[in-house]
Amino acid sequence: MTRPVLQAAQEIATHLGPEWTAIERPSRLGAPAATLAGPDSMRLSLSLVDQRWRIDGELGDRWSDVPDGEKDTHVITASEAKSAQRLAGEIRRRLLPDYQRVLALAIERKRQHDERTALAHQQADRLSMLLGGHRYNKGLSSKFGDPYQRGGEFRVHGTYVQFEIRMPKGEADALAMAVARVLGQANAASDETAAQAEAELS
Repeated sequence: MTRPVLQAAQEIATHLGPEWTAIERPSRLGAPAATLAGPDSMRLSLSLVDQRWRIDGELGDRWSDVPDGEKDTHVITASEAKSAQRLAGEIRRRLLPDYQRVLALAIERKRQHDERTALAHQQADRLSMLLGGHRYNKGLSSKFGDPYQRGGEFRVHGTYVQFEIRMPKGEADALAMAVARVLGQANAASDETAAQAEAELS
């Protein structure tokens, strides 16, 4: 008689070590299933399909952080007749080494992504405060100033900030000069031309 999947998972967890536990879960592909929860965020799905054990290394919400080509390779199958001890050995030998490597990579990439996102939100907060803007839905963009005359919008991207500014045409030269100074390109125009433009605007 086939032993229940949860019971099999509990027996396998015993042989994998004290850091492993078995958890009942919804069926997988129409078959009973259980989860083996281990250290370092490891989660293995155990199911019995066509008289063979199927063990999947789960990536969960870290799936998008895994490089292409390594997302669907963390699965092994074994005969239903194998004992829990032998299944644990198969998991250690055939599944865990590569699964642990990819999972650790995904966790680190997720950490770096979260760190970049947090820094981007901090910058959006700072710019919004400096410009008296209003961030919508706590996003990375903000509108500021008058929506019809002097105003604009900025958006924080991964490595840069994009600005869109609206202002009267007569003030455009002053803005262009300010931007040129920030970009370090003020010397692109002659000193005489720059001085003349400033005099006209004063």
